[in-house]
Amino acid sequence: MEKNPFKWPLSAICGVLVIFLEMTFTLTAILLWPSSSGTFSVFTNYHSELGVSAPGYNSFLGAKYYNASQTIQGTLVIMFFGGLYVLSQEDDERSGKLILGQIFGIITGFAWLMIGVYPGELLLWHLLWANIYFIAFIPAMILISKEILENPDYNNSVGYFGIIAVIIDLVFLVLSIVISDGALLPFMLFMEWVMVWSSEVWVLLVALNVLKVEG
Repeated sequence: MEKNPFKWPLSAICGVLVIFLEMTFTLTAILLWPSSSGTFSVFTNYHSELGVSAPGYNSFLGAKYYNASQTIQGTLVIMFFGGLYVLSQEDDERSGKLILGQIFGIITGFAWLMIGVYPGELLLWHLLWANIYFIAFIPAMILISKEILENPDYNNSVGYFGIIAVIIDLVFLVLSIVISDGALLPFMLFMEWVMVWSSEVWVLLVALNVLKVEG
C-alpha cells in the first residue's frame, strides 16, 4: 500500500485531524461566545450556532473559527473516506459496498464543508447542507462499519460503534422532526451534540484501526 512521507495511511491522518479540529476550533469558538449572548450550552444551542455572527449569537472571530473548522473538517472527511480503499478485500460484492460507502462519505464531507461556507445566517442553504450531512452520514457509516465487521484484520468493536452512532443519528433526526419547542427541546439539542460527537468518534476509531492494520 502506498503511504505518505509520514508513514501514516491517508485515512488515519485525516481522521485524527478531524477530531483534533473539533476539540480545538470548536472549543475556541465556545470560549469566544460573548457574554452578551447569554451562556452557551449544549442544552440551549445548536452546534452550528457557533458559526453565526449576529446579535444574540457568537462574536465575529468566534464564528470565523467555527466556520473555518467546518470547512477544513469537511475537506478532511472527503479524504478520509477516499482513503478507505484500504478496507477492500478483493471481493467484487464487498468492493461495491465499500465504494458506495465511500461515495456517501464523500457526499457527507462535501456537505460538512458547505455548512462552513453557508453558516446559520444563510438559513435555507445552511439547512439544506446540514440535512444532507445528517442523512448521507447514515449509509456511509452503515456500509463502512459492515465492511469492517466482515474484515478479519479489523476490530469488530469499531464496526459495532458505527451502528450505535447510526442509531443516535436516527434518533436525533426523528426528534428534530417532532420537537420544535417545549420541555423536550433541550434534550433534542443535546442529542444533536451527541450525534456530532459520536460520528466524529467513529471517524477517529476507524482512523486508529486503519493505522494499526495498515500503518
